[in-house]
Amino acid sequence: MSVTDKSCKVDDAKKLMEQIVDEVLAVAHAADVVLPGVDDRKSGMAAATELATQWRRRFSSTAQDLNRHRPTEIDALNGYISRRGAELGIACAGESRIVHVSEVG
Repeated sequence: MSVTDKSCKVDDAKKLMEQIVDEVLAVAHAADVVLPGVDDRKSGMAAATELATQWRRRFSSTAQDLNRHRPTEIDALNGYISRRGAELGIACAGESRIVHVSEVG
């Protein structure tokens, strides 16, 4: 894989992560849910990056489930945001994409 290919994948992943952070913030705001320490995209991305960094050294339960071809908690997490967004009239395409990929992958 070329450096350009890797860079594109990183850019695509960052864009999806930003989209998901924006969706979570929009749903939380509409539902009057306070996310301590997360007020905007910048703080949401910082929190998401911190979690990703911590989990990089571990074999997450989702990774274990995927490895064993078992259902994951992705629908419970991302699916909830997608469904709650729909109830509140907020499009959550990123969340729906994650759920769809986990179901067909």
